[in-house]
Amino acid sequence: MACACCVADEQLETITVFSEVKEAGRKEPEDTFLAPKAEELPRPRPAEEVKPFMEEEVPVEPKEEPEAKCPGQYTLKIKKEGRLYCSMETLIAEYCVVRRVDAESPLETVKPMDRLVSINGKRQEAASMVKTLAESTGMLELVFERPVIKEITLAKRGKKAGFRVDTALDTCGLMIKGVQDGAAAEMPAGTFQAADRIIAVDGVEGRTADLLKLLGAADAPVLKVCTYAQIPLK
Repeated sequence: MACACCVADEQLETITVFSEVKEAGRKEPEDTFLAPKAEELPRPRPAEEVKPFMEEEVPVEPKEEPEAKCPGQYTLKIKKEGRLYCSMETLIAEYCVVRRVDAESPLETVKPMDRLVSINGKRQEAASMVKTLAESTGMLELVFERPVIKEITLAKRGKKAGFRVDTALDTCGLMIKGVQDGAAAEMPAGTFQAADRIIAVDGVEGRTADLLKLLGAADAPVLKVCTYAQIPLK
Protein backbone atom coordinates (compact mmCIF):
# COMPACT_ATOMS: atom_id res chain seq x y z
CA MET A 1 0.00 0.00 0.00
CA ALA A 2 1.45 3.31 -1.03
CA CYS A 3 0.81 6.56 0.68
CA ALA A 4 0.85 9.75 -1.35
CA CYS A 5 -0.31 12.13 1.26
CA CYS A 6 2.88 14.08 1.33
CA VAL A 7 3.38 14.34 -2.41
CA ALA A 8 2.00 17.21 -4.39
CA ASP A 9 -0.35 16.46 -7.26
CA GLU A 10 2.08 17.58 -9.94
CA GLN A 11 4.77 15.33 -8.53
CA LEU A 12 2.74 12.11 -8.72
CA GLU A 13 4.19 9.60 -11.21
CA THR A 14 1.96 7.00 -12.71
CA ILE A 15 3.59 3.64 -13.30
CA THR A 16 1.79 1.13 -15.45
CA VAL A 17 2.90 -2.45 -15.23
CA PHE A 18 1.94 -4.83 -18.04
CA SER A 19 1.93 -8.41 -17.25
CA GLU A 20 2.79 -10.82 -20.14
CA VAL A 21 0.13 -13.45 -20.40
CA LYS A 22 1.03 -16.59 -22.24
CA GLU A 23 -1.60 -18.38 -24.17
CA ALA A 24 -2.15 -21.88 -23.09
CA GLY A 25 -0.65 -24.46 -25.35
CA ARG A 26 1.38 -21.98 -27.43
CA LYS A 27 4.96 -23.01 -27.91
CA GLU A 28 7.49 -20.29 -27.76
CA PRO A 29 9.81 -20.24 -30.71
CA GLU A 30 13.34 -21.16 -29.89
CA ASP A 31 16.15 -18.87 -30.84
CA THR A 32 17.47 -19.93 -34.24
CA PHE A 33 20.95 -19.02 -35.41
CA LEU A 34 21.48 -19.46 -39.11
CA ALA A 35 25.07 -20.00 -40.17
CA PRO A 36 25.99 -17.66 -42.99
CA LYS A 37 26.37 -19.33 -46.34
CA ALA A 38 29.94 -20.17 -46.92
CA GLU A 39 31.41 -18.33 -49.85
CA GLU A 40 33.96 -20.13 -51.98
CA LEU A 41 37.20 -18.28 -51.69
CA PRO A 42 39.57 -18.13 -54.63
CA ARG A 43 42.30 -20.69 -54.50
CA PRO A 44 45.67 -19.24 -53.69
CA ARG A 45 48.07 -18.99 -56.61
CA PRO A 46 51.13 -21.15 -56.46
CA ALA A 47 54.01 -19.18 -55.07
CA GLU A 48 56.29 -17.93 -57.79
CA GLU A 49 59.91 -18.85 -57.51
CA VAL A 50 61.72 -15.93 -56.01
CA LYS A 51 65.09 -15.52 -57.63
CA PRO A 52 67.78 -14.05 -55.43
CA PHE A 53 68.68 -10.53 -56.38
CA MET A 54 72.12 -10.30 -57.78
CA GLU A 55 73.80 -7.17 -58.94
CA GLU A 56 74.86 -7.34 -62.53
CA GLU A 57 78.59 -7.63 -62.75
CA VAL A 58 80.13 -4.86 -64.76
CA PRO A 59 83.17 -6.12 -66.62
CA VAL A 60 86.29 -4.34 -65.50
CA GLU A 61 88.51 -3.41 -68.34
CA PRO A 62 92.17 -4.12 -67.67
CA LYS A 63 94.26 -1.07 -67.09
CA GLU A 64 96.12 -0.22 -70.21
CA GLU A 65 99.81 0.24 -69.76
CA PRO A 66 101.57 2.83 -71.86
CA GLU A 67 102.51 1.33 -75.19
CA ALA A 68 106.16 0.37 -75.22
CA LYS A 69 108.23 1.64 -78.10
CA CYS A 70 110.13 -1.63 -78.20
CA PRO A 71 109.90 -5.06 -76.54
CA GLY A 72 111.26 -5.19 -73.02
CA GLN A 73 110.35 -1.64 -72.06
CA TYR A 74 108.34 -0.87 -68.93
CA THR A 75 107.22 2.35 -67.27
CA LEU A 76 107.76 3.12 -63.60
CA LYS A 77 106.05 6.08 -61.90
CA ILE A 78 107.59 7.20 -58.62
CA LYS A 79 107.44 10.14 -56.25
CA LYS A 80 111.02 11.23 -55.66
CA GLU A 81 111.56 12.94 -52.33
CA GLY A 82 115.21 12.16 -51.72
CA ARG A 83 117.91 9.79 -52.82
CA LEU A 84 117.16 6.90 -55.16
CA TYR A 85 119.79 4.58 -53.65
CA CYS A 86 121.03 3.22 -56.96
CA SER A 87 124.08 3.41 -59.20
CA MET A 88 124.24 3.73 -62.99
CA GLU A 89 126.96 3.35 -65.61
CA THR A 90 127.12 6.28 -68.06
CA LEU A 91 130.31 5.87 -70.13
CA ILE A 92 128.39 5.01 -73.31
CA ALA A 93 126.05 7.87 -74.27
CA GLU A 94 123.20 5.66 -75.52
CA TYR A 95 123.32 3.29 -72.57
CA CYS A 96 122.42 4.48 -69.08
CA VAL A 97 122.71 1.05 -67.46
CA VAL A 98 121.76 0.27 -63.86
CA ARG A 99 124.66 -1.20 -61.91
CA ARG A 100 123.10 -1.51 -58.45
CA VAL A 101 119.74 -1.00 -56.71
CA ASP A 102 119.72 -0.89 -52.91
CA ALA A 103 116.93 -2.38 -50.80
CA GLU A 104 115.63 1.05 -49.69
CA SER A 105 115.41 2.38 -53.25
CA PRO A 106 111.97 3.32 -54.68
CA LEU A 107 113.15 1.62 -57.88
CA GLU A 108 112.31 -1.73 -56.32
CA THR A 109 111.24 -3.39 -59.58
CA VAL A 110 114.36 -2.33 -61.45
CA LYS A 111 117.14 -4.89 -61.86
CA PRO A 112 120.86 -4.52 -62.53
CA MET A 113 121.58 -4.28 -66.28
CA ASP A 114 118.22 -2.60 -66.98
CA ARG A 115 118.67 0.52 -69.09
CA LEU A 116 117.08 3.89 -68.33
CA VAL A 117 115.53 5.05 -71.61
CA SER A 118 113.74 8.32 -70.75
CA ILE A 119 112.62 10.61 -67.93
CA ASN A 120 109.15 12.19 -68.25
CA GLY A 121 109.15 11.33 -71.95
CA LYS A 122 112.52 12.97 -72.63
CA ARG A 123 115.51 10.97 -73.86
CA GLN A 124 119.03 12.25 -73.19
CA GLU A 125 122.59 11.03 -73.14
CA ALA A 126 123.39 8.78 -70.21
CA ALA A 127 125.31 11.34 -68.14
CA SER A 128 122.62 13.99 -68.66
CA MET A 129 119.84 11.62 -67.62
CA VAL A 130 121.63 10.74 -64.40
CA LYS A 131 122.04 14.45 -63.64
CA THR A 132 118.36 15.11 -64.38
CA LEU A 133 117.37 12.18 -62.20
CA ALA A 134 119.49 13.46 -59.31
CA GLU A 135 118.11 17.01 -59.49
CA SER A 136 114.44 16.15 -60.01
CA THR A 137 111.80 15.96 -57.28
CA GLY A 138 108.12 15.04 -57.24
CA MET A 139 106.40 12.67 -59.65
CA LEU A 140 108.62 11.08 -62.27
CA GLU A 141 107.74 8.79 -65.15
CA LEU A 142 110.73 6.61 -65.91
CA VAL A 143 110.95 4.28 -68.88
CA PHE A 144 113.36 1.37 -68.53
CA GLU A 145 114.36 -1.41 -70.87
CA ARG A 146 115.04 -4.93 -69.65
CA PRO A 147 117.54 -6.59 -71.97
CA VAL A 148 117.13 -10.00 -73.55
CA ILE A 149 119.53 -12.35 -71.78
CA LYS A 150 120.71 -15.55 -73.43
CA GLU A 151 123.40 -18.15 -72.80
CA ILE A 152 125.72 -19.04 -75.66
CA THR A 153 128.42 -21.70 -75.69
CA LEU A 154 131.44 -20.47 -77.62
CA ALA A 155 133.38 -23.46 -79.02
CA LYS A 156 136.86 -22.02 -79.46
CA ARG A 157 138.65 -25.25 -80.48
CA GLY A 158 142.02 -23.70 -79.79
CA LYS A 159 141.18 -20.43 -81.50
CA LYS A 160 140.88 -17.03 -79.90
CA ALA A 161 137.46 -15.73 -78.93
CA GLY A 162 137.43 -13.16 -81.70
CA PHE A 163 135.66 -10.24 -79.97
CA ARG A 164 136.54 -6.57 -80.07
CA VAL A 165 135.39 -5.13 -76.75
CA ASP A 166 135.17 -1.69 -75.18
CA THR A 167 137.88 -1.73 -72.52
CA ALA A 168 136.78 1.65 -71.12
CA LEU A 169 133.98 -0.05 -69.23
CA ASP A 170 134.99 -1.38 -65.85
CA THR A 171 131.60 -2.75 -64.83
CA CYS A 172 128.33 -3.86 -66.44
CA GLY A 173 129.97 -6.49 -68.60
CA LEU A 174 132.16 -6.70 -71.67
CA MET A 175 130.58 -4.54 -74.35
CA ILE A 176 131.10 -6.08 -77.79
CA LYS A 177 132.14 -3.55 -80.41
CA GLY A 178 132.49 -6.09 -83.19
CA VAL A 179 133.51 -9.61 -84.23
CA GLN A 180 136.81 -10.40 -85.93
CA ASP A 181 138.58 -13.60 -86.98
CA GLY A 182 138.12 -16.29 -84.35
CA ALA A 183 135.50 -18.52 -82.77
CA ALA A 184 132.88 -15.75 -82.59
CA ALA A 185 133.08 -15.18 -86.34
CA GLU A 186 132.28 -18.85 -86.98
CA MET A 187 129.02 -18.69 -85.04
CA PRO A 188 125.72 -18.32 -86.96
CA ALA A 189 125.06 -14.82 -88.26
CA GLY A 190 123.43 -12.57 -85.68
CA THR A 191 124.61 -14.59 -82.68
CA PHE A 192 126.59 -11.59 -81.44
CA GLN A 193 125.69 -8.01 -82.26
CA ALA A 194 127.38 -4.70 -81.67
CA ALA A 195 126.57 -3.30 -78.19
CA ASP A 196 125.80 -6.76 -76.77
CA ARG A 197 127.32 -7.25 -73.33
CA ILE A 198 128.92 -10.38 -71.94
CA ILE A 199 127.98 -10.22 -68.27
CA ALA A 200 129.20 -13.66 -67.11
CA VAL A 201 131.58 -16.39 -68.23
CA ASP A 202 130.80 -19.93 -67.02
CA GLY A 203 128.42 -18.44 -64.46
CA VAL A 204 131.01 -16.06 -62.99
CA GLU A 205 130.33 -12.32 -63.04
CA GLY A 206 133.00 -9.72 -62.53
CA ARG A 207 134.75 -6.65 -63.80
CA THR A 208 135.97 -6.25 -67.35
CA ALA A 209 139.51 -7.50 -66.64
CA ASP A 210 138.21 -10.57 -64.80
CA LEU A 211 135.83 -11.52 -67.62
CA LEU A 212 138.59 -11.15 -70.22
CA LYS A 213 140.80 -13.58 -68.30
CA LEU A 214 138.00 -16.14 -67.98
CA LEU A 215 137.14 -15.79 -71.66
CA GLY A 216 140.74 -16.42 -72.71
CA ALA A 217 141.31 -19.38 -70.38
CA ALA A 218 138.28 -21.54 -71.21
CA ASP A 219 138.11 -23.66 -74.38
CA ALA A 220 134.29 -23.75 -74.58
CA PRO A 221 133.03 -21.03 -72.24
CA VAL A 222 129.32 -20.52 -71.63
CA LEU A 223 128.65 -16.82 -72.07
CA LYS A 224 125.72 -14.95 -70.58
CA VAL A 225 124.97 -12.20 -73.08
CA CYS A 226 122.43 -9.38 -72.79
CA THR A 227 121.07 -7.57 -75.85
CA TYR A 228 119.47 -4.11 -75.90
CA ALA A 229 117.26 -2.55 -78.54
CA GLN A 230 118.87 0.02 -80.79
CA ILE A 231 117.19 3.25 -79.66
CA PRO A 232 118.54 6.51 -81.11
CA LEU A 233 118.98 9.47 -78.80
CA LYS A 234 116.87 11.74 -81.02
